[in-house]
Amino acid sequence: MCYSIFLAQSILEAKVLNNSCTIIDYNLSVDLSSSILSGAAPVIIECPSDMTVSIADPYECNALVSWIAPSATDDCNVSSFSGPFVSTNWSLNYNGDPTLGDDGYFDDSGAPNNFEITGTSNGTSTENTNTNVCITIGATGTLSFDWSAVANGGGAQLINDEPAYTINGTETQLNVTGVPVGTGVMSESGTASDIAISNGDVFCFRVKSNNTAATTTMTVSNFAFQNLSFSQTSGISSGSMQTPGNYPIIYTATDGSGNTSECSFNITVNDFLPPSLSCQPLNIGLDQLCSATLTPQALLTSQYGCEDSYVIELSQNGQEFQGTTFNASHIGMNFDYRIYHNSNPNLVCENTILIEDKFAPVIDCPADMTIACTALPSVLPPTV
Repeated sequence: MCYSIFLAQSILEAKVLNNSCTIIDYNLSVDLSSSILSGAAPVIIECPSDMTVSIADPYECNALVSWIAPSATDDCNVSSFSGPFVSTNWSLNYNGDPTLGDDGYFDDSGAPNNFEITGTSNGTSTENTNTNVCITIGATGTLSFDWSAVANGGGAQLINDEPAYTINGTETQLNVTGVPVGTGVMSESGTASDIAISNGDVFCFRVKSNNTAATTTMTVSNFAFQNLSFSQTSGISSGSMQTPGNYPIIYTATDGSGNTSECSFNITVNDFLPPSLSCQPLNIGLDQLCSATLTPQALLTSQYGCEDSYVIELSQNGQEFQGTTFNASHIGMNFDYRIYHNSNPNLVCENTILIEDKFAPVIDCPADMTIACTALPSVLPPTV
């Protein structure tokens, strides 16, 4: 839904007209076209289609997975000083030392492309006098803008008249050079982006002053309000290496009104598939712990790709054998095996295995010893 806004001497109601959010001023009977808050969900642009990646190298078990990330837009985004951010909705005010003059000014003749704020020339070193141009934000989102600042007057430095912005009175000084306090520069420019802002916040551009010798003019351009958050909310990262499997990916866009849109797609990584399988009869010896586990690597003699992509089925005398691990109780037994690729059961090979104990017994034999002729021998028998 759209939301009504109340400004001085105006009653503004936002209505969805022709699928966009339109502001109607009932006092002036003027239709002020503006994107503010809409019931329309964000639009996700160029959501990728499902894709399949196949491993081509029989000696590799993963593949590079990448895609071009989608983007999102919303009917309530604003570019330049227009719509709810039209220059006439901004107000000039001062704070700081109350005994000083208020000769700073706000020049909106360049709007909607830019506007300028010039600070007062009546600052004092004991307490800054701030020239502010402010607006109350009507939606949650992010702000970005380009800025430049020039110190006016002979020998003037921005260190004495800094540009800044505030949110609910909390100041962030604009500085891209990192020049230490006390050094000073005469001009600077930069970009402020992704400034988080909430519905009801008071946002101000500010020019400070702590001297009477100079002023600073701050120019703001390329102003934009993004009433939208957009990110990948589920799935693997683009540019990552992945093993065979299916990977769902989700991107979510949410505007300041709580409307959401999703972009979802699947990425399938296929294992290397050999044209055929060959396997061998095998005698499997138990290890020193009397255990052995059957693996595709031990059975297959052809190139096969990823071991995890194969299924081994065992039987003895026509009866299914559960698992692929053997112990001492299986010594001397013959088993039939069947191995196949889990994505293509027709890619199969069959043969036999014999379980053996190939380790000789270990005797713990006592060491040589010397005893006296009159002593009774005490010799423990060896253990096996």
